Amino acid sequence: MIDSLRLQIIPLSHDQMEKYIIPDALEKEMGLLQNNRVMTERIKTKIINNVLPNIKTESTTNLFYTFWVIILKAENAIAAEICLKGTPNEKGEVEIGYETFEDFRGKGIMPEAVGELAKWCFTNQTVKAIIAETDDDNIASQRTLKKNNFKITKTEPGNIVWRLEKLKHKTAPVSHRN
Repeated sequence: MIDSLRLQIIPLSHDQMEKYIIPDALEKEMGLLQNNRVMTERIKTKIINNVLPNIKTESTTNLFYTFWVIILKAENAIAAEICLKGTPNEKGEVEIGYETFEDFRGKGIMPEAVGELAKWCFTNQTVKAIIAETDDDNIASQRTLKKNNFKITKTEPGNIVWRLEKLKHKTAPVSHRN
């Protein structure tokens, strides 16, 4: 678990991931606000087909495959989710993906969470860089990455690829709104 001033970022176990795909089941188990969180079919399918099989047995590598829920302490609610898309590749790169739920957007949650997860990633000796992709029109996601010193490495029609190098990562937290 990662704990910051405003957030708790918790990696989910296999059992918790199974509950996560059922609206409010994980929230009920964890004693959190039940706010009818909606999961898209695309994310649900990804969890069932990719995440759950990769975290079936206990392993330290599960942290690189599972979803991490982002709890906004003041609201006692799951405000967002973030994940790593597997263990570091041969270049020492890991890819992140994230989403802030609609009711929690505009509160500076994701820049803080990405910064905290980046610090955690870079404590792993094999992680040399973090990669992220954004749609070219997703300005909020681009701002999140810029605030955390990610740099554009490639642009394609509709897509931008970002990278944060371990050596260039600042350990100071990003600024956030209160």
